[in-house]
Amino acid sequence: MTGRKHIVLLGSTGSIGKSALDVIGRHPRRFRIEALAANRNARLILAQTRKYKPARVALAEPAAYRFVRDRVRRWKNPPRVEGGMEGIRRAAVMPAADLVLSAMAGSAGLL
Repeated sequence: MTGRKHIVLLGSTGSIGKSALDVIGRHPRRFRIEALAANRNARLILAQTRKYKPARVALAEPAAYRFVRDRVRRWKNPPRVEGGMEGIRRAAVMPAADLVLSAMAGSAGLL
C-alpha cells in the first residue's frame, strides 16, 4: 500500500464504527480519518474528534450538532461541523476521501 488512505466514517459512534476506528487507530501511517458522522451521540463523537482530528464532523440530530459545534469552536484548528442528513451527505462526498465506510443503521447510510 502506498500512502495513507483518507477515510470518511459514517456511523462512527455505533458498534461497527467504533470497531473500524479501533483498527484505523492501530495503523496511523496507513489511514487518516477525514470525516466522522453520527446520528446523535455528541459526547462520543467529540471524543473521537479529539483523537482522530478529522477535517469534518457531521451529526444528524440538531441538538447534537449544536453541542459539538459549540465545543469545537474553542479548539485550535477546529473541524468543520455540519448538521442534518445534508451535512452527513456532504461528509460522504468529500473530495479528499479515498474510502467511505457506511456503518449507519438502516436506510440512513444509503443517502
